[in-house]
Amino acid sequence: MRRSGHRPTRTSRHWASAMTGLVTHHGALDGDRLEVVPVSHVDGLPSRGSFESRRAIVRRALTVAVLVALGATSAMQIQGFTLTMLAPVCLLLAPALLLTRPTLGQWLPLALAMIGFAAFCISAQINHLSLVDQRVQQWGAFAIYFVGFLVLAGRDLLRIFSIYCGIAIGAAIYSILPGSASAAFYGSLADVWKYGVGQWIVIILVFSLAILRVALPLQAVSLVLIGAYSLGLDYRSLATNCALAGVIVLMDWVAANRIPRWLQLTLVAVPGIAVHRVTETCDERALRRCDSAQDRKSAGSGSSADPCWEN
Repeated sequence: MRRSGHRPTRTSRHWASAMTGLVTHHGALDGDRLEVVPVSHVDGLPSRGSFESRRAIVRRALTVAVLVALGATSAMQIQGFTLTMLAPVCLLLAPALLLTRPTLGQWLPLALAMIGFAAFCISAQINHLSLVDQRVQQWGAFAIYFVGFLVLAGRDLLRIFSIYCGIAIGAAIYSILPGSASAAFYGSLADVWKYGVGQWIVIILVFSLAILRVALPLQAVSLVLIGAYSLGLDYRSLATNCALAGVIVLMDWVAANRIPRWLQLTLVAVPGIAVHRVTETCDERALRRCDSAQDRKSAGSGSSADPCWEN
């Protein structure tokens, strides 16, 4: 008994894949033989180094530069850290939020800030405190900044961290200006790093390394070196944070997807505990120096300097 079947006819077809952006030319179908000849990529996809890609890079660089500059306006303070020149910029941008569709997670911090501002205004009236006091205005200022950042950045991480880097630059500039709130603590380079620019320099450095796409091992080494430098200047909390961040970055580069997450956390915890022990040792030595200085002062040694600085 002969089984009937359909024999494909000799024809030629072009099949396109919209998902991959590839076009393939399928040759003649002759019997059981199928010859497939691939064709090059679609011309519509921008190649590396093309005008479209260069324009995208320039647009990205200009966006980062503008947002960093806007964040840096925080160096000019109107009323302390609560209100800076960044606040009027965010206030001017606030109406644009009505043109977007914020999510519930974006509305929630704004609503809580407004409730906190109203509560502080009521408390100020009860306790006879001025409404222009920074403690009263802090939640209102937070709401203004938050709305401005939503308009400028939304959920774009690059834009968010660009503004954050700009704020760090503004804070560092303000910290080194005469008459700043931190200037009273400056007695040496260690004091300037600890009470002024240390944490802001770290933020600027990390953002710069990320935006320049520096290799992860170099980023980790940079963080560890800053941690060692901070530890040498007695800024123990920043040293701990930088060392742990460097270990986490290095572990992410080494492990990738080859090591389970719980094992990565375990391996990070070991150097974390070691750094914590080192900082504790430094704290104990600092306390002993403080106690001995207080004893000399009480014994009438004439020493007026107080070495007991907070970490």
